Amino acid sequence: MQVRPEPPSVFDYLDYRRYLADYLTARGLMDTGFSLRAFAVKAGLPLSNSSFFSKVIGGKRNLTVDRQFRMAKAMKLSTSEIKYFGLLVQFNQCKDPEGKQHFYSELAKHGQSKARIIDKEGYAYYSKWQNSIIRAFFGINQKESNPSVIGKRIFPQVPPWEVEDTVKLLTQLGMITKTANGYALRDANIATERENKDFIGKLRILEMLGLAKDVFNHVPPEDREYSAMTVYISKQGYQALKEKIRVFREEVKSLVGADNGEDRIYTLGMQFFPNNRLPDWDSETRKA
Repeated sequence: MQVRPEPPSVFDYLDYRRYLADYLTARGLMDTGFSLRAFAVKAGLPLSNSSFFSKVIGGKRNLTVDRQFRMAKAMKLSTSEIKYFGLLVQFNQCKDPEGKQHFYSELAKHGQSKARIIDKEGYAYYSKWQNSIIRAFFGINQKESNPSVIGKRIFPQVPPWEVEDTVKLLTQLGMITKTANGYALRDANIATERENKDFIGKLRILEMLGLAKDVFNHVPPEDREYSAMTVYISKQGYQALKEKIRVFREEVKSLVGADNGEDRIYTLGMQFFPNNRLPDWDSETRKA
């Protein structure tokens, strides 16, 4: 007996565009009489624009508050699902980093939300640069547990109370374990769920860019390496260089993994971004 498909749960998503795509696909499989035109009528959407759904799903159109509500009602979402769907739309469409973090936190408050799971592995950890630095500290020193001493050993220095908060967080996340004298790493590597890597990655990068700016004028040249270059390149050349960067990152991981006698913590940052509007960016799509 063939199992009849059911509409996906909005709480399983952190991207409302993916949710809409999966919902419409599921509805089509459930009901052979289902059509985008009929759904548009129910949602009070413009029939003259037959590509409306594909543009929204493809990121070329955004949803207004009125349309997101009409669409949620047409999908027969419950009150809590409508609220979550609205937050999801705002989270995805928001361009301001602080605003995005706010909506993410609101999503995480919903017990069924995937954001609660990822919040434990990503948001809480990557929202402050000192979390990863203090974690790395325990990779080179497992015999120190005094927050004041640890805070003074970190650069830039971190107040004792912030060290205590970080240690508590790292312990709760299972990233470190208490030893007789200090703390030890449980796992040398951290993985983030694929669905939220983009947001977590941006959060991490923004934190580290701010840290790099603060550190630049306070470290002797012989103890740091900063460089930047601007090039003009083809799309094929860009792809080739992007692959080189990926390979280099893997080489760095291998080198660090085989290293012995560690006595210092460093952050390696690589940025490679366009400085002109690319030919394949269509006029309706705004890249974040």
